[in-house]
Amino acid sequence: MFGLISVENGEPETGKAWSIGRIFRTPFGDALFSLLSDISSDEIELWWPRENRRDETAMSREFQSRLQPFFPEWRETLTLPETTMRDGLHVFKVSLGRVWRRIAIPGEMTLEEMSEAILDAFDFDNDHLHLFRYRNRFDIFEEVKHPYMEESPPTAEVKVGELPLRPGSMLEYLFDFGDNWLFEVRLEELEPMNPKIRKPVMIDRRGQAPPQYPNFDEECDED
Repeated sequence: MFGLISVENGEPETGKAWSIGRIFRTPFGDALFSLLSDISSDEIELWWPRENRRDETAMSREFQSRLQPFFPEWRETLTLPETTMRDGLHVFKVSLGRVWRRIAIPGEMTLEEMSEAILDAFDFDNDHLHLFRYRNRFDIFEEVKHPYMEESPPTAEVKVGELPLRPGSMLEYLFDFGDNWLFEVRLEELEPMNPKIRKPVMIDRRGQAPPQYPNFDEECDED
């Protein structure tokens, strides 16, 4: 695999997946690991929180500087384009089971404001913590959490238009870590900004939202 390790096949077994007999490092893999061993894993793991992650371009250049003596023809390094802020109107379909709400949100609004819009649309009180979970451009899950959780960046500082979303992209919204209300959020459309819409607007709905506190509501009915 990439010249770093070798895999020897084991005896095949009927009805089972690939049978691996042995995995071992190659001489090239040993040499490369030794050369890069003083770079901490914290610096090279793509899933490390963004506030602690070093600039990706700088990391590429560091790898190049270490390896170029062995590959003198190496001249260029591919760099990732900077992510851009989208100011357009984001139309989301937010589902809780079979119940859904369609909400239009300007890209400049924060995820905290998006959370408030979702809760308002489902008639929930905003009295618990929340988080959003989505896949970044490396297809790795990232989470943005309620400001009270003191994990950077909080939902109050991340704008909807900063997320790497395109029509059809999914993210999860988890509210109340006790009852664990899990909403499925799909970006349906990305429209030009409408100057008349400066805050989240519910534009369509289906179904009646479940009670936020069903046991409490039942007790009230009995009284």
